[in-house]
Amino acid sequence: HAEFGFAPKEIVYSEAQDAPRFDFNGMPVVQVADLLAVQDDFVAVLLDCPTLQTKESLILGLQADLGDRLRITTSGPRYIEICHPSGTKRSAMVELARMRKIHPENVMAIGDNYNDEDMIEGAGVGVAVANAPLAVQRVAALRTTLPSGQGVVQALRLLTRAVRSWRPPRTLAG
Repeated sequence: HAEFGFAPKEIVYSEAQDAPRFDFNGMPVVQVADLLAVQDDFVAVLLDCPTLQTKESLILGLQADLGDRLRITTSGPRYIEICHPSGTKRSAMVELARMRKIHPENVMAIGDNYNDEDMIEGAGVGVAVANAPLAVQRVAALRTTLPSGQGVVQALRLLTRAVRSWRPPRTLAG
């Protein structure tokens, strides 16, 4: 936290009465009467779609109506993610790299869904876990043989081995 001067905190705002009351993936849930009235620096909307048919139909409609102004993608098997076009994981990765004075070519990004695609594509080493959709796997430089969290561990082990075996180049005295 001290390096960045702030502690990032994600908050889930929900109008739904049946939304989780306290926590969604480790983020606090705040019940609001109107999502449009939320005053926050960054708001992404997650729509919970109980069926694949509903999800696909809704994505097509949202992309047709809002695709030129908002980013419409998916997050997990049930959720549609709607956010500002620059509110992407790639934008966050580039900004964090800038803050740390690291070029994005020196970043490994690992993902498993469509909302990770541009981040994976923009990283020096983009990794898709085994259960990622084919479109995400196609933009990745590497694909793990294991799914989800196991795939992340597999990629990190590969990175650890590479770092341990790397030898700095010798310079020639001139």
